[in-house]
Amino acid sequence: MSDIASEADGSCLIERNFDLPFGYRATFTWHHPYGPLKVCWTPDQPRIRKPRPRRRFLGAYCNARREFLEEIAVVVGGTILIVDTDLKTVCGHELIVPPMQH
Repeated sequence: MSDIASEADGSCLIERNFDLPFGYRATFTWHHPYGPLKVCWTPDQPRIRKPRPRRRFLGAYCNARREFLEEIAVVVGGTILIVDTDLKTVCGHELIVPPMQH
């Protein structure tokens, strides 16, 4: 589950940790309602060079990111668009739609 801390101005901090392959941990944080989304790495930012381990790691990271952003979509009550880029080209995209509430 997320850790959500409310602040005096009505905003809140949402934070969640994910254990990833090869001993890495990603901590996602977001300040509602004005963001930014931040990711902090433990023990350090990953540098995985071999293609197969890198694909495995990136798949786990994308799953963690999706899970975190699904929670954010519920908080904001709207859809989130993820655009992956190398700052020159778009490498991928994903649409996060909050689950329907009955």
